[in-house]
Amino acid sequence: MNSGNTEKKSWWSSFTSSSGPHGLQNQGSTCYLNCVLQVLFMTKDFREAVERLCCENHNCENLNRVEKFDFHLQRLFDELKTRKAYTNRITRELGINNVHEQRDAAEYLEKILSRTSPDASKIFCGQLRHRNTCHQCQTPVDEDGPSAGSMPLADLSFTCPTVSQ
Repeated sequence: MNSGNTEKKSWWSSFTSSSGPHGLQNQGSTCYLNCVLQVLFMTKDFREAVERLCCENHNCENLNRVEKFDFHLQRLFDELKTRKAYTNRITRELGINNVHEQRDAAEYLEKILSRTSPDASKIFCGQLRHRNTCHQCQTPVDEDGPSAGSMPLADLSFTCPTVSQ
């Protein structure tokens, strides 16, 4: 066995117990969010960036929005290492009021990355492209968005160039 496999195996074993890996408790129809959070947790560079953020004030009272969200992610990741974790704090911070409503995982990846610190969100760099298709004429309209490190929430309204003429 080469050293790469040994390193990978020991890294993974630190997140498992004799009963297997730990997961997230689904609050209703939040599988889209749980999927995104598990991907972020298993993305070593992202997880380590979140873990590097140190919060001495554990009551979160004096934290800004980014620090508070990173703190909740850090706590969630710490829980995932040892036991089943709950996403209640994350859903509250994301403004998810109806946990029984299915949402889009890509939208929530975008929301999470826009709320984390630049050190964590820069792990996912690149160009975002939104494609909207007119329901009347089926004309697709592509819009390039910002890099992942500074993603604002998507503006879903657009004007179809074919229909508006």
